[in-house]
Amino acid sequence: MADAAATTTAAPPAVTTVAALPSIVFASLAGSAVLVELTVPQIVRLSLPTKTPLPNTPLAARIAMQPRLLGPQTALTTLQFGLTREVRDLLDRALGPNKLHLSAAYGIASGPCRAAAYNLLIAGTYAYHGRSAQGGTDSLPERARTFWLTKVKPGLLWSVLRDSGSVGGGIVLAPTVTPRDAPPPLKFACGVGAGALCGLATQLFHNAALTAGRLAEQRRSHGTFEAMARCFAEHGLKAAVLGAQYRVGVIALWTGILGVAEPFRR
Repeated sequence: MADAAATTTAAPPAVTTVAALPSIVFASLAGSAVLVELTVPQIVRLSLPTKTPLPNTPLAARIAMQPRLLGPQTALTTLQFGLTREVRDLLDRALGPNKLHLSAAYGIASGPCRAAAYNLLIAGTYAYHGRSAQGGTDSLPERARTFWLTKVKPGLLWSVLRDSGSVGGGIVLAPTVTPRDAPPPLKFACGVGAGALCGLATQLFHNAALTAGRLAEQRRSHGTFEAMARCFAEHGLKAAVLGAQYRVGVIALWTGILGVAEPFRR
């Protein structure tokens, strides 16, 4: 009787988040380096139709930007992956195990973390070119409030939708096309393919999130749906694919890295 009752309750995860921390940190560091390298050109491209377009940022400049950007990006990504595990396990306990819980958990945990990460990346790119507003002498609570209003809240909805379907979708899709006991190179290749497909399908949400972050960086008040409208106004139907080569590359490589590192393994 006791054994039968036990089978009706989701068992605790065999691998805890603390035990998975080395894999989480490795995946976060590798993914953050990819993010910086491939997203900066897209930030520059999205600024071109504005009154303050950014100049071209060649490879040498992007390499120079890595040291100042990699630490915060890795810390946010480590937090994000840890939260993803915890939210997935919470959903499993509440609703019963389901592989789609990982996708939902990724979007929920990723939304605020990616919104902050992308907006910090936008701010860092503007700062590199000497165009970012300098911080003042506000108190810690006021700085926290400003950070929320300008670095996290802008594009938050679009970030959640983007991440649930992009990497969140890729890490659920990839195992279904990866042979059992596949070697790491094959896991990586299957992850890249799944990530590329899911990344392309969510490009519009990504561009809306970046547009919201740019408006916040320029201290221009806007609503969530205004950011999407502005994205369409500036780029037309191309907003659905603009910059896809950079961002889809990020999603594909992230999904491949996650497939090899397995930070979400049970």
